[in-house]
Amino acid sequence: MGKYFWWIDGVLGIIVSALIGLTAISIIKEATNPLIGVELDNKIKKQIEKIIYTFLSNESKPHHFHYHNYGNHKELSFHIYLNGNMLIDEGHKIADTIEQKIEDLLNIGTTIHIDTIV
Repeated sequence: MGKYFWWIDGVLGIIVSALIGLTAISIIKEATNPLIGVELDNKIKKQIEKIIYTFLSNESKPHHFHYHNYGNHKELSFHIYLNGNMLIDEGHKIADTIEQKIEDLLNIGTTIHIDTIV
């Protein structure tokens, strides 16, 4: 029997190596995704939109959400549209107010990027 199946150890070794490699990739992906950024949970996204719309109209259309989880510290960045004729200082005050409200209510550090609507 040994002279017919001499190759079986090599094939089984390749299969086991592939399984170990796939498992390692899965573990690495699971560990790094929260650091790199994951899709924002829909429930949290709705809460954030509700906060935004208490300060701005629906024209602000929050978009490009990036959520990072660094253990006890959660970080969020996203974009909003503001009137292009608005003063820069006024736009930053609005963004700062929303960022602080999100921090206070959801305990998520936030950075808002402003896109303009003309």
